Amino acid sequence: MSIVSVDNIQPIGSGTTVTVNKSVTLESGNTNITGVCTATSFVGSGANLTSLPSQVTITNNANDRIFTGGGGTNLVGESGLTFNGNNLAINASSDDGRVSIVGHEGYGARLSLIADQGDDHIDQWNIRSVASNNTLTIDQFGGGTFNTRLTIASDANNGNVTVNTGNLIIGTSGKGIDFSATANAGSPSSASSEVFDDYEEGSWTPGLSGSSSVTGQTYTSRSGYYTKIGNRVYCDFSIVIGTKGSYGGTYIQIVNLPFTVNGGAYTRSCATPIYFRTLNQRWCFLGLQQHEGAAKAYIFGVEGPGSGADGASNRSYPNGGDIANGTEMTCSFSYLAA
Repeated sequence: MSIVSVDNIQPIGSGTTVTVNKSVTLESGNTNITGVCTATSFVGSGANLTSLPSQVTITNNANDRIFTGGGGTNLVGESGLTFNGNNLAINASSDDGRVSIVGHEGYGARLSLIADQGDDHIDQWNIRSVASNNTLTIDQFGGGTFNTRLTIASDANNGNVTVNTGNLIIGTSGKGIDFSATANAGSPSSASSEVFDDYEEGSWTPGLSGSSSVTGQTYTSRSGYYTKIGNRVYCDFSIVIGTKGSYGGTYIQIVNLPFTVNGGAYTRSCATPIYFRTLNQRWCFLGLQQHEGAAKAYIFGVEGPGSGADGASNRSYPNGGDIANGTEMTCSFSYLAA
């Protein structure tokens, strides 16, 4: 049956509902419904609906902005807080830009940085504020646990910085640990640097040579060790000559120093005495005189017999003729490096 036009549609008899099985088009006028109107969907703008709850409003919107509550049902796009899918950016319009992570009472706070999703998990690093001792630590995950790499103590422990694993590596030449906060030497001394910029220890191969050449020489044994602290080099050496060979030049010298001697004027430094055995002449003392601007040191000494109460003459220099098969020399000395 089809109803073309009707003023009222009412239930028949004592019924309370009317069911329309086909589409109904209201040509004009208003439809008044008392109670609940149920439909699969409603079509239209809804602009004239009344008594609706408060609707959410959005202000200050722009690409990538993060929204925060602005009071009531208002959401505000934050111009200084953006996320583009890769980068989260905070751009303060006034005061400091900051990120605060506050742990629950009795718990620490942690910022985790993870490079990728590798199965070994060693790409995960944590910057942690530790509640139990108020320290700041940098941890790396590995072996099923977090390993502390660096610790900064609180004021209660003088703010000490501890490198828990590995070494502290100075990556730029000339840089180091700056002690400028400490007191300087008093007048007339004058400090030129308070940066501890070098430390090294190792071995070197000492040699005995004439001031111009050496040929045909062999060693029964020879060894040398050094430690460099700043610009000061501390050396030890021991040599035992097998076959003495031939030495050219006026002097003999220790060669192959691990670092070049400072080339400035008056930088010569004399070593503690050289212990020696089996020389061809009667020397009562031998020492070292560094050669400015070179990695070598001349041997000087006092020879006897001669004038004076000890039968010793003034300072002199041994030469190749004083060296014999089996000559032995051992010494500890220091010098200023270039």
